[in-house]
Amino acid sequence: MRHCRSRTAKLLLLACCVLVVSNAAHASGWGRLSKIGSWLQPQSKRAPDVLSGYARYDEASGTLTFVKGLAGGPRDDAPAHGSFSDPLRHVSNFGQLRVATNPAFPDTLQMQAAGFVEGYLTAERIFDYAYNMRGWLAEQTNDTFKIGDWLFAQDQWARQQVRAHAADNTSSSASSTSSSTTTSSTSDPPSPAFWPTVGLLLAQLDGLQAGYSARLAEQGQG
Repeated sequence: MRHCRSRTAKLLLLACCVLVVSNAAHASGWGRLSKIGSWLQPQSKRAPDVLSGYARYDEASGTLTFVKGLAGGPRDDAPAHGSFSDPLRHVSNFGQLRVATNPAFPDTLQMQAAGFVEGYLTAERIFDYAYNMRGWLAEQTNDTFKIGDWLFAQDQWARQQVRAHAADNTSSSASSTSSSTTTSSTSDPPSPAFWPTVGLLLAQLDGLQAGYSARLAEQGQG
């Protein structure tokens, strides 16, 4: 047993020496040894270029399109612009997404355009995440359609609430606010800004999906 351990230790020591020498040879370019060092080194993947651009809004059709490049800086006619730097470009292995909106446009359009820019710039990462989650989700339940139906129902309900509260006049909002002071905190209605804010988030979500679809269509996957 002692002899076996001694032999194992020698093999480990020899392996360490080979690694050190081959890595040094690879760094110095020493003939055949450099090829061994190159084989031992992990293959580095080239980082994608930084992708940037802006959303162009067609008022006639109410649609957004993505225009690549920000050489001239932010444009006055663009409701949103941004850039995405892939995780492979950073030591932290975190991607960097930068999106800015134009306050000259309505809030809803700003949010929709921000989502559109994000969806377009990060479409590949969204696809990767969805692909990786698909297998995990299939293991959690035998009926993924029920989950989809539930999410769809929640989405429709939230949009209905946004439309209903947007149609409320100021007097009804003031009345509900004043009457809430006599009720307990558990039954207090949400802040008057709650549903308008939800509406903005839904606009961003719609833009995200549209931007993602636009990018896939360009790559022939739509």
